[in-house]
Amino acid sequence: MNPKVLVERFRDSLFFVPSLYVFVAIGLAWLTNTLDSRVGPEGLQYLLQTSPSGARALLGAVAGATITVAGLVFSLTALTVQLSATQYSPRVLQGFLRDRFQQTSVGIVVGTFTYSLVALATAGPASEQTIYAPWAATVATVLAIITVLTIIAFIDHVSRRIRVDDTIRRLAVSTTKSLGGWLRTIESGAGRDVEPIDHESESVTISATRAGWVQHVDYAALLNNSAAHSLIRIDIRVGRFVTSGDPIVTIWSHEPVDESEVRAEVAIGDTRSIAQDPMFGIRQLVDIALRAMSPGINDPTTAADVIRHMVEPLQLLLVSELPARVLLGDDGTRLYRPDFTTVDDALRLAFTEIRLTASGMVSVGAALVDSIGSLMKAALDSEFPSRADSLMRQYQLLVEDIDQWQIPDDDLEWMWATADRYGLRERLAAVQAEETA
Repeated sequence: MNPKVLVERFRDSLFFVPSLYVFVAIGLAWLTNTLDSRVGPEGLQYLLQTSPSGARALLGAVAGATITVAGLVFSLTALTVQLSATQYSPRVLQGFLRDRFQQTSVGIVVGTFTYSLVALATAGPASEQTIYAPWAATVATVLAIITVLTIIAFIDHVSRRIRVDDTIRRLAVSTTKSLGGWLRTIESGAGRDVEPIDHESESVTISATRAGWVQHVDYAALLNNSAAHSLIRIDIRVGRFVTSGDPIVTIWSHEPVDESEVRAEVAIGDTRSIAQDPMFGIRQLVDIALRAMSPGINDPTTAADVIRHMVEPLQLLLVSELPARVLLGDDGTRLYRPDFTTVDDALRLAFTEIRLTASGMVSVGAALVDSIGSLMKAALDSEFPSRADSLMRQYQLLVEDIDQWQIPDDDLEWMWATADRYGLRERLAAVQAEETA
């Protein structure tokens, strides 16, 4: 399996990190029992002074208590996953499962249980000594205290994490971070326009060997590991679903192409990943808004909050120069990346479904107007003022939809007052005048 896919799977897994704690706990139990069997009680006044039977009783009590607490941790984790799937969106599960604090908390609990169980099973026979060198008992006590504090912190963490505000904020931050990383690839770009594919050698097409989502494409590795003066064309976007046999990379080269090496740089997994696909973050935010506006939930305030949180990543896209599609290597190699998501694509993904679903929801309509106005102001003040045209198109569609809403005139005026703060109605009137001229 592709190593990059394994990394994504481990990040989304509640098994990998806790299993590491289990193995560490086994080693720690062996170490403490070794010290207890070889080191006498002299000079160990800072450790617990207990008898062999007392140490065994303590280890048994810690093991029994932690396995009971582990059931609580697993129940809270399952509850969090269930709530996120039903209340927000099934696609939001990925963020909950890769929560490092949650993985660490589970690891500490199962690690403490494993340590106590292994230390109890491998402890030496009881001796006639009154004082027992208490490494195992001391470490068990410390781990038990840490576990208690971890459980308290875990309950507090889960109670805050399942709040919709926290979920929306986390997704918006992740989307902005992913988009920033995607935009930084402009530094390695050498061409903005796609040159015609022209190479004297025959092409080799590498196809996918499995179905799944394209999670990551390592452009730099493909460029640097190819033969000199090769031409590489990436045939798939990150975030697209491919099936077995679909072309993923086409290479023109004078030297033989190692297809396995090329496939290793294209990670295809079972789920989409936000790491190199910022539009997946927008997709999750829109899903939360749509679920909030559904008749079963009827929570337009959450939908309005989602719209406001989407302003930051969309604004970053609007005011930034898009990455180059043609990359040049030092040895004359050229790499052509596929069409990127355009500003129009991102705005359509962010606003269209919410706009069509928000019929009669005044707070959602006002949030859409306010967000479009804020984004338009940022676009007009940037180096790319022409991108405001895409926002004006979204505003025009919103106005056409709002005209069909059966709501009081006072509520309409509230939304138009928001539009007037950004001069949207005047701009729309000017655009319509140009269209009819």
